[in-house]
Parts: sequence; structure tokens; C-alpha cells
Amino acid sequence: MRIDTVFTTARLILRPFVPEDLAAVFARVSDPEVMRFHNCGPLCLEDAKTGLGLTIRRAAEMLPFGARAVVVKATQENVGYCGLGPQPKLEGSPAEISYDMARRHWGSGYATEAAGCLVAHGFEDLRLDEICAAINPANTASARVAQKLGFSVRRKVEWPEQGLVDLYVMAREEYAERS
Repeated sequence: MRIDTVFTTARLILRPFVPEDLAAVFARVSDPEVMRFHNCGPLCLEDAKTGLGLTIRRAAEMLPFGARAVVVKATQENVGYCGLGPQPKLEGSPAEISYDMARRHWGSGYATEAAGCLVAHGFEDLRLDEICAAINPANTASARVAQKLGFSVRRKVEWPEQGLVDLYVMAREEYAERS
């Protein structure tokens, strides 16, 4: 993946974040319900701006991984985030898929579609052996996304600010069987 790599699905565009995404990012990360299972909780505008800037600046360091804005093709609306990258909180820093969507788009299938695209990229293009997702057991919506994609809980892991979370994992062989 290059810094400017754009992925497309039937309904979505997954593209690098740009400074003009601030309004959409802030709307999402300032929502207490969206941020309920994040370690940092809802963010103020200044923190959202700092976080967006960091995401943009760190894009080159993240290669071949990265965070992508999730944009609806039909409306060009930025509705969320999806990322694939190393998870340093876990032994060996395995690749982790992460995602969140603006609350008004919950239930639209966008998280599953976006995450499925980056999971395919991880296994097909990057040739990863496995991808994980650390999910708070109370976050049933994120768990459903992972399950729909073919992930299963392998074990519990201690997570900062959240206690024990479920570690969902999918191996390349499991992905190949589903494809």
C-alpha cells in the first residue's frame, strides 16, 4: 500500500484522511456512544484536530498499513474510519483491524464492508498470516462485524481502561476457506 492508496467497494471509498475531514471526524469522535469502547472517550475539537493531524502525518510511517476514511460513494460523505495496522499492545504486534462509524450510520453494513475490504487487502496483498481485533465483550455491534467477516474469539486479553477483552482472530487459511 502507498500513502495515497484508495480502496473501493460496492458502496464505499476508503481513502487517506485529509485536513478537510475534520468536521466529520469531530462529529464522530465527540459522540459519547461512538467512543464508549475507546480508551480515550469522547474528544473535544482540539483533540480531534490533533488526532487527525497525527493520523495524516504518520501515514508514511504506517506503511504498508494505514488508516482510511470511509466515504459513501453516492454522497461523498465521510461516515467513519477503518484501519489495519500493528497492535503493539499484543505480543508480536500482530496486524489488527479496527473500525468505527458515525452513529447515524450504525446498522448500514458500512463497517462490515470497509473492514472486509481491508481484511482482504491484508491477506491477499500483504500476505499476512493472521489478523486480529480486540473487542470489548459489551461491544456487541463490533463483535457482530468481526463474526460476519469470519473472525472468532481465541482468548481474552487485558486491555488498558477496559479490563479483559475478547481477542478475535482470523488466520489466512480461514480467510481462504471463506473466499
